[in-house]
Amino acid sequence: MSRAKDLNAPENWLAWYRACSADEWSSKHLRVPIGGLAMLTGQDTRTLGAIAHCWSLYARSDQAGQSGALAAVRALLPALQAKCHGFARSLIAQSLDWSDMDRLWPLVQPGPDAARERAERFFEGRLGKGEHLHPAIVSGRSATSITLPELIELLGGAP
Repeated sequence: MSRAKDLNAPENWLAWYRACSADEWSSKHLRVPIGGLAMLTGQDTRTLGAIAHCWSLYARSDQAGQSGALAAVRALLPALQAKCHGFARSLIAQSLDWSDMDRLWPLVQPGPDAARERAERFFEGRLGKGEHLHPAIVSGRSATSITLPELIELLGGAP
């Protein structure tokens, strides 16, 4: 039995990252934040460990598992310092491939769809789909009423 670490095992994410940093070809693909590993707090380290497991789940799951893994990464990112997000992005390659980073990273970033979901949650129970708001709620609007999707658009996608 070998005593060598399986660098692709999610629990060995830090050793994997260090090995990639030392490798000339791999280091070109890493998104190393200024300050490198020294900037990681204990919370960042634990969060990155959890994210490594999420990418591993994504790589070895059906559609439901992949969707759950992406949701979990999305939920974990706020626990990282913003300047450490590059580490989380690079960990995609530990379980998948370097080329997968550009495809998957945008799927865990907050964007218009996330803003729409937040707005819908905000109005959930207050308005049903297709229900209208009085224009006094939205300044500058001359129509007699506004639908929920129009309100979301007026708010710039943010609740």
